[in-house]
Amino acid sequence: MNIQINNNKHNKYRFIDLIKLLKTADGFISLGCGSGCITKAPGTFGTIFAFITGIPFLNTFGHYDDMNYYIAVFLLASFFVGLWAIHKTGERLSEHDSSHIVWDEIIAFWGVLYAIYYGNFYFHLNMPLNVTSWLLAFGLFRFFDIIKPLGIKWCDQKFHNAFGVILDDLLAGIYSIAVFFTFFFCGFFNCIESFLHF
Repeated sequence: MNIQINNNKHNKYRFIDLIKLLKTADGFISLGCGSGCITKAPGTFGTIFAFITGIPFLNTFGHYDDMNYYIAVFLLASFFVGLWAIHKTGERLSEHDSSHIVWDEIIAFWGVLYAIYYGNFYFHLNMPLNVTSWLLAFGLFRFFDIIKPLGIKWCDQKFHNAFGVILDDLLAGIYSIAVFFTFFFCGFFNCIESFLHF
């Protein structure tokens, strides 16, 4: 399906035009099943989509034997499918890294949730994986994805293609995982729980 979307001089897209892209396979994927069609803060809404789909899935199926391997394969497949979808949608939008392309945020945050869930399980950390901890993971990911610290901004500027679009979010995910576990080992979780129950 040959759908081409033109933005205006302010580099903005209309919601109704973005919806049209959902009729294509690449648009449906790269726009995060419609979460990227939101005109304000689409990256945050894409991450919310990953949040509300990833956590219930892990809580429901994550404890089954060998499920971690299937999830890892799924994430890897999502990466390669994302390369194709993001490239194709970028051509339709005439913009390789449109903020409405949110598949990169989705698979990166799914990776964050996967790493936290199975890291806690395999290393017997006994972290309290509750609403507070998941929201902390969400906040950390959005923080690093927005401010783009060392390494992330370089990738964003160096690679002007689908690989670069995904890579900078994967790096934001790695930063998020590292800080999340650092907070846990430093006892930060206990401080949060004490504060919330004060």
